[in-house]
Amino acid sequence: MQNAYGDHSTRLKHRKDIDGLRFIAVFSVVVGHYFSNLAPQGFLGVDVFFVISGYVITQLLFTMEKDRASSFLIEFYAKRIRRIIPALLVIVTVFLLAFSLLVTRLDVVISNTGAYSLIGVSNLYLWHATTDYFSLSASQNPFTHTWSLGVEEQFYALYPVFFFLVWKLAKKRRFITLVTLVSTTSFLSLILNIGLSHSKTIFAFYSMPTRFWELGAGVIVSLLVAKNLEIGKRLGNFRLVVFLVLACTFFLNSGTVVFSQIIAVMATSYLLFPGSNDIASKFLSNGKLTWIGVRSYSI
Repeated sequence: MQNAYGDHSTRLKHRKDIDGLRFIAVFSVVVGHYFSNLAPQGFLGVDVFFVISGYVITQLLFTMEKDRASSFLIEFYAKRIRRIIPALLVIVTVFLLAFSLLVTRLDVVISNTGAYSLIGVSNLYLWHATTDYFSLSASQNPFTHTWSLGVEEQFYALYPVFFFLVWKLAKKRRFITLVTLVSTTSFLSLILNIGLSHSKTIFAFYSMPTRFWELGAGVIVSLLVAKNLEIGKRLGNFRLVVFLVLACTFFLNSGTVVFSQIIAVMATSYLLFPGSNDIASKFLSNGKLTWIGVRSYSI
């Protein structure tokens, strides 16, 4: 069995500490929604999820057979559909039925958001409807949270195609090509996010192009890990400090969302490098945390 840049697929290694990170992310989002005074930036848990997704999806792509584009893409999309659609379909159906029974007239924005979430574009609809995520109307829409799923599904639609093309065309320069292209695109995405965060705030919040840099950060970490460069060891063991910094970003209001996003993304990226037997890794690998983390999507 060769490494991730050889000709053979590798087995995806399950890491409990990543499930623990998922718990931290979903916990911050839930607390941020229900106790916003306690965790004014709890919404940054979504940014953590994006970084994790970029990492995990790239790891998954390495394990798949890449002889033919059709079989490669069909296998990937089939796995994503099985993972996402059943739970999403249940939630959308149950909420739409409940709202139909409890209210005399179902709000068109609510019904449309639910419908568009099933095809992975609810984020684009919410942007089109100029729905501010932090507004009262957004908090009353049970499908507002599907915007992040829309970002991820659009990433899923494009990234595997890009990955396969690089894999086939770059040959011996796969690593440098992937890292260069993803790094460049991520940098441009971050610049776009910063540039539009004030003039086009809603678009900057909801769109995949302005969020790609977060997913891209996870992709880059995954590439470095797959290349066995042992970057984590070279960075030193500051996992506990970095973990505490990440936790603090949820509970402290910096006043500048983009700055907080950058801190959260950098901290999450660091924690995604495999750690040693340290306190942070032990904590994140705790069974109770990982049990919830595995179910974080449904939550």
